[in-house]
Amino acid sequence: MSEYNYNFNDSPGPGPGSPGPRPPRRDTDWDGVSWVLGMILTFATGPLGLILTFAHAAGHDILGNLLQGLFGSRKTSSARSRQYAAPRAKAAPKKAAAAGPEGRFQGVHHADAGATVKTVAGWILAAFGAVAAIGAIGSGLWQVLSMVAVALSGGALAFSGILGRRKEAKFRRCMAVSGDRGVVDIRKLSKTLGVKLEEADKLLTEMVDRGFYGEKAYIDHERCLLVIDVEEMRDVYRREDEAKKAGAAADEQSKMSEYERYVERIRQADEDIDDEVMSGKIRRMQELTASIFAEVEAHPEKRSQIDRFMTYYLPTTLKLLESYARIEAQGVSGENMAKAKKDIEGIADTLVAGYEKQLDKLYTAEAVDIAGDVSVIENMLKRDGLSDKDDFGTPMGGH
Repeated sequence: MSEYNYNFNDSPGPGPGSPGPRPPRRDTDWDGVSWVLGMILTFATGPLGLILTFAHAAGHDILGNLLQGLFGSRKTSSARSRQYAAPRAKAAPKKAAAAGPEGRFQGVHHADAGATVKTVAGWILAAFGAVAAIGAIGSGLWQVLSMVAVALSGGALAFSGILGRRKEAKFRRCMAVSGDRGVVDIRKLSKTLGVKLEEADKLLTEMVDRGFYGEKAYIDHERCLLVIDVEEMRDVYRREDEAKKAGAAADEQSKMSEYERYVERIRQADEDIDDEVMSGKIRRMQELTASIFAEVEAHPEKRSQIDRFMTYYLPTTLKLLESYARIEAQGVSGENMAKAKKDIEGIADTLVAGYEKQLDKLYTAEAVDIAGDVSVIENMLKRDGLSDKDDFGTPMGGH
């Protein structure tokens, strides 16, 4: 049975089933900077700035990624080189978002305020561009197009802010449902929110990446869980291990009980049948069955060798013996009843022989190993001059 190993470090990494370390967060928020640069480029170049602005509104922050690559420092995630571990002590949260539900909501409020600023600024810029474009009529086509581009960029910025506010509202609902729990079942959360599981997973993944649940949060995709408190998740893993061990023990107990039930049924058939000859055959079957089960319990790898014996021969034997006992208990000897008893008595000898062969087959591997060991030791004795037999097994000097 596999178990989880816990290494006690200060900073736990993702647990089993988690998607691995999250993409590193930006130290500098280039989102606002890229919007400003997009506006400037719209004024200066028109089409290029407009394209970049609309791409940003669609979720592809080309300028922000470029600035991040040129000037932004990335945090190196130590989770890449560590296993799942539990912290020695809970460290103080680095962000307000890590300080429980109130801190998380505070982080959403900040993001919500940023979305509001985008919306207001976008509408102002759109209105300015529209008015300027009307005023530029007659001054040249390029001036009109530039102002139209500014108006469109402002509209894109406002649209981005509106989408942002809607997303932050979803974030607040997610955190209201998750509350102060350390481990959240994403399936239940999606049902509570009335959204599809895929959408809930996507929202929570973004929230984790943006740090709303703290630096140590991650999503265990195998179990469909949002893990906020690693200490609590460690208990989940331990309970899983205990449940697996308990299940394995129950299966083993059930298997042993099955063996015992079969032997008991054969013994009961012996008690129910008065015919001494038949009883002698049944007792032999009982002995052989007990020996077969004892060998399988001692060597579980041999369990597959008695599958047919367990699923057909043994149940059929019990059916025949119990039928024999019922017929005998009637106290009459009709023609059909006598024939049935005679048939069962006749097959009993064949069954005993079959049980003996089944037990013998369980020792096939041992017989091969023993024969090999005997052959090797005989050859070594002959080679070292310690054997009094020749190559044909005849005693040396014999006739």
